[in-house]
Amino acid sequence: MLARRTPAPLSVRPPSAKASGKASNAFSSNNSSSNQQQHQAPPAGAALGQIEAAHLLVGTKVWVADAKVLWRVGEVQSIAADRLSAQIYLPDATEDQVQTLRMTQLFTFDASHIVDHADVALMNNMHEAPLLHVLRQRFERDQIYTFTADILLSINPYKSIPLLYDVVGFMTRRQDAAAASGESPNSDSSAPPHLFSIAEKAYTGMKGVVPGSGTPQSIVISGESGAGKTEASKYIMKYLATASKHAAGNSSKTATSTGVHEQIEECVVLSNLILESFGNAKTSRNDNSSRFGKYIQIHYNSEGRMAGVSIRHFLLEKTRLVRPEANERNYHIFYQMLAGLDSLTSEASDPVDTERPLLLQSDVWNYTLLTRGDCVEVDGVDDATEFQQLRRCLEQLGMDNSSFQRPMFELLAAILHLGNVQFDSPSAQEAESGPDLGEDAPTRVIFPESDAGVDLEHVAMLLGVEAAEFATKMVTQTTITGRGSILEIKLTPEQAKNAMDAFCKYLYGELFHHVILRINACAKQQTASSQQSGPKPRAHGGAGASSSTAPPFIGILDIFGFEVMQRNSLEQLCINFTNETLQQQFNKHVFVLEQERYAREGIAVSPVEFQDNQRCLDLIQKPPLGLLPLLEEQMLLKRKTTDKQLLTIYHGSHLDKHASYAKPRFECDEFIIRHYAGDVTYDIHDFIAKNTDNLHEDL
Repeated sequence: MLARRTPAPLSVRPPSAKASGKASNAFSSNNSSSNQQQHQAPPAGAALGQIEAAHLLVGTKVWVADAKVLWRVGEVQSIAADRLSAQIYLPDATEDQVQTLRMTQLFTFDASHIVDHADVALMNNMHEAPLLHVLRQRFERDQIYTFTADILLSINPYKSIPLLYDVVGFMTRRQDAAAASGESPNSDSSAPPHLFSIAEKAYTGMKGVVPGSGTPQSIVISGESGAGKTEASKYIMKYLATASKHAAGNSSKTATSTGVHEQIEECVVLSNLILESFGNAKTSRNDNSSRFGKYIQIHYNSEGRMAGVSIRHFLLEKTRLVRPEANERNYHIFYQMLAGLDSLTSEASDPVDTERPLLLQSDVWNYTLLTRGDCVEVDGVDDATEFQQLRRCLEQLGMDNSSFQRPMFELLAAILHLGNVQFDSPSAQEAESGPDLGEDAPTRVIFPESDAGVDLEHVAMLLGVEAAEFATKMVTQTTITGRGSILEIKLTPEQAKNAMDAFCKYLYGELFHHVILRINACAKQQTASSQQSGPKPRAHGGAGASSSTAPPFIGILDIFGFEVMQRNSLEQLCINFTNETLQQQFNKHVFVLEQERYAREGIAVSPVEFQDNQRCLDLIQKPPLGLLPLLEEQMLLKRKTTDKQLLTIYHGSHLDKHASYAKPRFECDEFIIRHYAGDVTYDIHDFIAKNTDNLHEDL
């Protein structure tokens, strides 16, 4: 994770070696200007920090890549006459202490590189080698947080570090340090690298020096799967709640405010647990991976006290519902529901159970949607226990069994049953029943024997729709001709199956959205009393809005980081496109706006070169030839385009024409995008199917 403080938003970025190196170089230039040193941009085509052969001398220390520890410091023993290579002595290496290396393998060393910096922007000539060296050294001492100017880098330790998240202790140490140095307790210069420091900056910026002078803030938490993003957001909210309580302690309405804090905290904690069930899944890299983006907005009154909370979501990975990758699970809720089925069906107090039984079986292997990834369990996780916890959380947020839970389980059961449906063609029916059916016979809907007792009428009942009409809509589609007449088209088994997959994705997406709406409604109801002690917070507000028109808030964005999986598909393309967009925003604030500010203030600094990723964004999104517009075009034209044909269109439009596009050396169904964080190879298989998310109007 990286954090960036800007005049309005405070953003947090993932630990990308490339992005971090570039950001650090910008801050290094700022630092060097104060020391009256000039750092020139590397020559065209040279890597950041690469040695200039003409200036290399015997005895010079250099950075050298190492397979075991990433980078080592070596010393130049001799230089070849053509100055294309040099002999390097590596004193810390256990073997091959003397190596002959090309000049392109040597990177600049500065004495500041081996100092333990809590803020790596204090280094001179920052590049990847010293950055990773310092991060590694700090990580081995359980110092998992490191600043690079206003950006916070975080590395997941995958263990508990005692007292690391003691909010009161952190605040006390900050006050003691400020008192000893004579600085303000909120001074950035005395803030240690920590999530709480980021939260403190956001809170201070939101509150302002005097009431009403602050600006809305946003914290963007991004990183690869398993980096600890969700946990980081929890700790940030923990700090913000404590800071708000301290503000309430100075208020005459302390008792009321404290109750509001507790309600908001409880709502956030419970909502996190609920959304983990509905929005998280086991992937090949993380047993509890969030497969959606979440934006939590904490609203404040003019005195800096919490007044409410709201949640927005985006990028729910709906394709996982019908096409999970190998060795991955579907969403947790399905496995939890089946594991807790005994307790669910034994509720004698619920008369609906006898009227509309779920007809579910506890054996997960009976359901196609849950077994396509060939993974149904998570080590160390008891799905039945998780299910009971989920139900308690729903109850505590006012989502009781009769009004919410039972209809929700009926919808989930219907999705599982529909996932088992098979569609039979007229020709197959003719082979079974004789030649009397004819070509006009409709596609038949079949439920497998493993789904005992389930038929179309029962699923229609669970969905609350009329069975005969639903049966027709599953295998036909009506369209309006140019003359305005209505034409009924019989769907092939493949078309019917695609339509049913889209229908299941739609149902789950709407359920997920409804859960968040209910959470927001509950939060609003529980914190209604806070409106009496301050201005009523709005449900929405932009980070760029002025403090005079927008109510105070702090937004926390928990989003996927850049993904490079063993097999990258359409989901990874969408996720990485989102991160490309965030990177552009990051570049704007770190490089462009900073240099403009220096210019306004008359500070002379060397121009900082950085990689503008606009070309990569255009490759993906710009019509008419962007990858996503081309994919959408095939869907809108309703062509029976195959994945291979789509790849041919991509190659024809961009290969050898666009610097950010390439294809693998050997012929295969893949293409390469040169992202800011590195090259990613995408497998074209299932691009068309995964993008087929349009429901025909009948369904």
